[in-house]
Amino acid sequence: MASTKVIVLGDLHLISPDDPDEDRKVRRAHFAQAWPSFRDLVRAIRGEAPDLVVALGDLVDWYSEPNRDFARSLLDGMGAPWAATPGNHDLSFSWEGKPETDDGDGPAPPRSGWAEAGIEMGNRCIDLDDTRLLLMDSATSRVPEATVAWLDETLGDRPRNLLFTHVPLRHDEVASRILAEDPRRNMEKYIQHTDLFGPCLRGRVDAVYTGHLHFPADLTVEGTRMRMLPLSTRSPLKEYRGQGVATVLTLDGQDGWEEREIRARQGS
Repeated sequence: MASTKVIVLGDLHLISPDDPDEDRKVRRAHFAQAWPSFRDLVRAIRGEAPDLVVALGDLVDWYSEPNRDFARSLLDGMGAPWAATPGNHDLSFSWEGKPETDDGDGPAPPRSGWAEAGIEMGNRCIDLDDTRLLLMDSATSRVPEATVAWLDETLGDRPRNLLFTHVPLRHDEVASRILAEDPRRNMEKYIQHTDLFGPCLRGRVDAVYTGHLHFPADLTVEGTRMRMLPLSTRSPLKEYRGQGVATVLTLDGQDGWEEREIRARQGS
């Protein structure tokens, strides 16, 4: 059986040069000036000729139509099908990343804007031979009962199950690892509020890929690998460990998978 190649992107926080909010672009200059590094990473991704690219959310630093369309144009340039799970910034009009809700008053929420652009942000699964990829919406950090039911129904009929979502899972070992990397992190923001691992995922998911933290971490929890990915853009103004990286998964039937990194060149 031929191998399948999947590339996983961490947070991008793209800001379009055409977004009209100049004050905000100055305040968030470390992201506003980071997009050329992703353009360079796209060239490396095209060279890999992947079968699929999965983005783990925070495609944009705040939702606006210019930012959305800018992100789509860069991702479409990868030369491969791509799918995304939403991050909190994708669903927020603010760079602070608090997701908007549809209260029937004011502008349509960002989720509607992504849908209007033909970009799916909900829960879904993608089957690649013996591997099932589950893309789960955790943008608000609260996972609804319907998502738990969807996971329970969807898991189990493939030899390998890989979960892709934005916010790291709630688990004591995950929280400890995050705090070991950065003791200032607020666990109410940086891990999911809902406990999915014990009730639903333990022993049923081979690996979980998440973003949100902006630094890399890797641990195994009760047989499940937890991979927290860094930014896939590189800021010229702010230091983030491991930035400008994409993760390449090569899936080889029932024999497991190989993982390696590619990165944007320095100085792009």
